[in-house]
Amino acid sequence: MGDRCRRAVFPTAWVREVLYKSLNLLPVLYNKYWSAFLFDIKMGLLLQMLMVLVMMVSLQGWLPLGCLEEERIALLHLKDALNHPNGTSLPSWRKGDADCCSWELIECNSSSSSSSSTGRVTMLNLGSVRNQELGDWYLNASLFLPFQQLNTLSLSDNRIAGLVEKKGLLSYYKIFTLVF
Repeated sequence: MGDRCRRAVFPTAWVREVLYKSLNLLPVLYNKYWSAFLFDIKMGLLLQMLMVLVMMVSLQGWLPLGCLEEERIALLHLKDALNHPNGTSLPSWRKGDADCCSWELIECNSSSSSSSSTGRVTMLNLGSVRNQELGDWYLNASLFLPFQQLNTLSLSDNRIAGLVEKKGLLSYYKIFTLVF
């Protein structure tokens, strides 16, 4: 009976050898499969990130992420003209903000209901924007040349005394509503 207990507690040499080799292989197998598993996860994440990047780049041609640079620059020039010599109108129109379609008093055709979404300015509602204390304003009409899809322009109550350069304001555009 004592012999049986020893056999049960102490396995034979070949069982000890198999167990010993298995336990020694366990870290090797663990590291091998764990490394492969981590590699698969990393590659999967890399591929997903690459797919998102490709989708963003391909959609950029169809969905404008703001207004056109030439129109943004023209709006900033218009702001400077409205505020000359030292006005403070239109504080949301900032040089560092690339999305002029989100600025106050501006509408663009970048809405989801528009079939031809180009991010172009379609409406400027600049009525009563200029500080009356700045005096009369001689509007440079060429400031509006970059706005190819502008169809509504309101400049009322800004003390416009005349136009410096009439070229382009009425003849070039298809402005449906013009309020002085």
